[in-house]
Amino acid sequence: MLRKVFYFITGWILGIFFLIYFFSLALLIRVFRLRKEENEVVAIITRSDIFPTDHGAAVKIIFTAKGISYHRRVIIITQDNNYYYTVKNGILERCNFPFLLKYLFYIPQRILRKIIEVKKIPIPESWQYSPLIDFNFKIRVLYLNLKHNISMLQCEFPIYFFTTTFSRVIFNTKSCIVEHNIEFERIKEQYPLDPKVYNLIKDWELRAINDCNIVVTVSEDDRKRLINNGIKEDKICVIPHGVDLESFNLCKNNMRLEEKKRLKENLGISENELVFVFHGVLCYKPNYDAVKIIKTELIHRLIKKGLERFKFLVIGRYPPLEFSDKKIIFTGAVESLPSYLLLSDIAVVPLLSGGGTRLKILEYFAASIPVVCTTKACEGLNVKNGEEVLIANDYDKMVDGIIKLISDKKFAELIGKKGNNFVQELDWKSIGKRYIELYSKILKT
Repeated sequence: MLRKVFYFITGWILGIFFLIYFFSLALLIRVFRLRKEENEVVAIITRSDIFPTDHGAAVKIIFTAKGISYHRRVIIITQDNNYYYTVKNGILERCNFPFLLKYLFYIPQRILRKIIEVKKIPIPESWQYSPLIDFNFKIRVLYLNLKHNISMLQCEFPIYFFTTTFSRVIFNTKSCIVEHNIEFERIKEQYPLDPKVYNLIKDWELRAINDCNIVVTVSEDDRKRLINNGIKEDKICVIPHGVDLESFNLCKNNMRLEEKKRLKENLGISENELVFVFHGVLCYKPNYDAVKIIKTELIHRLIKKGLERFKFLVIGRYPPLEFSDKKIIFTGAVESLPSYLLLSDIAVVPLLSGGGTRLKILEYFAASIPVVCTTKACEGLNVKNGEEVLIANDYDKMVDGIIKLISDKKFAELIGKKGNNFVQELDWKSIGKRYIELYSKILKT
């Protein structure tokens, strides 16, 4: 305990001296132009829960980094003050921060969250806003900017923009915010917010967007929402989520029938049972509610329709065991998601809330699985009911859609094929190239 207090006090004292040093060094660099501007490095500033990469945000962040890394050097900087990551040609390497740097302006995460919660931010969301007051994070971003000559700071989620303050002031580094959702709208939808709290988080988000050089949304719907909130049209670029087509195609080509049978047996699924799949981090409220719908609404409706031999395969961390049922198999996190999806006959996605676009839908498309989902589940994707997906916002209609796909195999194959065609242009390498093309334009202006 005494050691931690010593590190805390020493870190804050030394932090002031190091900040003066960085400012002085930056002045020399500007005067004598010591930085090589042609050495373009993209730094992705983001949350720390990106490993294991088994939830939508983590998949998007890691695979965007990999996609960009085939065109430019990439660094990933997270709230973890121990490590950062370099990415080259899709390969990640973990690097240690210098020991002293870990404690400059250091405040433990639990204290940062408590400070944020004083503002009446919903407790499950307080982690997201702690970078606002995480001075150690800002110093670490500044240090890596100096070390690696960063040309573009890519902030995954708006609030991480505030960690780039020192870097932007000292080195005038360009910045981009990637909107996974319109966060203030998503939070308002999920929690009963005091109007003052809503206005506060809205102000933070819009202020960050107005101050950055460019903002990327993952859908045209989100772009329109930002425009409706006063953001200039020419400041917003739409770059959708991608999908790891290489992994899915490799799994499709290499996974033999015997392996499928063995995996089914290990899961307790008999050969003639139908498999319906849903996946995601299951403590996340929209996913949790979707599992609840499967348990309380869909299973007994399917049985009433005369369907007996089926199982729901629910994949993801933190399974809600209170919804355990003989028709539901919780796998927890899995090492190879494509292998499990390829076992499945139909993806069932009864989401009623959430924001942005759903990576899970693109992953079902990559596996050529026909999808039955709500309008909310495919929000932001340019898909049509009866073409790439079957959309149903009523539980009975959702069950009817499942029955239709079961009874008409040709139709099910057609839906799966059209979904697969939809994602063929969304490989992560292609997505990474789009980011680089955007950044090249910004860096020239």
